[in-house]
Amino acid sequence: MKVRFTHLAFSPEKIEEAKQVYTIEIAPVIRAHKGNREVLFLESEKAPEEFISCTVWETEEDLKAFEESPEYRQVIGRIKQLATRAEQKYYTVV
Repeated sequence: MKVRFTHLAFSPEKIEEAKQVYTIEIAPVIRAHKGNREVLFLESEKAPEEFISCTVWETEEDLKAFEESPEYRQVIGRIKQLATRAEQKYYTVV
């Protein structure tokens, strides 16, 4: 399995909008994609402007297929327009 963490930060006035966008617009698109096992949007308890999007995929091919899809470009563009910072990190489940 592959896991992608996207570390995001939002200005205080964009936080509620970002939560809504992720929950209503982005998570359902990710969940519907072949090979997705889990979608989580984590909010920091100590730094309210920091979030992590965590997606879990059956295979690296499933993750790559999603990242090459038109849906991905749409959802990543939507959240990035709200974010002040976005950084992706990839991991393999051992």
